[in-house]
Amino acid sequence: MEDIKLWELDGTQATPLGSNNQLESEQGLEDTLVKNPSLLMEGLTLVGRQTHTVGGPLDLLGVDQDGRLVVFELKRGTLSRDAVAQIIDYASDLDRMALAELAEHISENSGVGGIDEIENFQDWYSNRGFDDLGSLKPLRMFLVGLGADDTTERMVKFLAQNSGMDISLLTFHSFDFGGTTILAKQVEVEAPAELGSRSTGRTVSVAEKRERLGRLIEESGMSEQFAAVRNIFREHWPESSTSPQTYGLSIQLRQQAGLGRRASYAYI
Repeated sequence: MEDIKLWELDGTQATPLGSNNQLESEQGLEDTLVKNPSLLMEGLTLVGRQTHTVGGPLDLLGVDQDGRLVVFELKRGTLSRDAVAQIIDYASDLDRMALAELAEHISENSGVGGIDEIENFQDWYSNRGFDDLGSLKPLRMFLVGLGADDTTERMVKFLAQNSGMDISLLTFHSFDFGGTTILAKQVEVEAPAELGSRSTGRTVSVAEKRERLGRLIEESGMSEQFAAVRNIFREHWPESSTSPQTYGLSIQLRQQAGLGRRASYAYI
């Protein structure tokens, strides 16, 4: 990876700006990005910091302007090949979760390190115009650091161009300008446009989603089985509330004692 260099111009006189490690040693890359998520991408809302996964805590978790879940792996130094394995590990753990389980997981891990607490992620998500939790997937992945070695750049580029993964690589560089820190962002690898951008389309009403779901269940020949499972929840959780999704029914169960402010979810 080539270094980024900046110069201050005074007429035709060019004075190079020196590198500044203040971002790394004093402010901290993660703290800076939490306070300024637009540095990562426009329209990003962070919903998690040090979010638990089976592979360890992932650095930052966000929702982009299209409603997709975005996983960020940060390194305060140079990104290495280990970071590629880490971010795939974290993303794969979240991806394997059912949508209702994923929503509950995000809620339970929110409110940490400057991230707002989200009591009910499904409601939070819906209030922002995303009616279907299915819009969270496929997940996006961003490796972020103060530099990246050639091996990491090669691996991420290969995955972005050949695997269908939505994975990108960003690096930040800081410079001193008369006592002020100048921050420059460089996009080393960007996911293909067809993966990195997706239109959410118009908002679909609850009635439309319920009709679509009913049609899908009928076409699949699973009407009796679906009704039987739904009746189990009605019998044992009479106070549960339901929300139709594109491929199933999300059920918020009655909050049990000892769960505090958290509710439980099921998805059928």
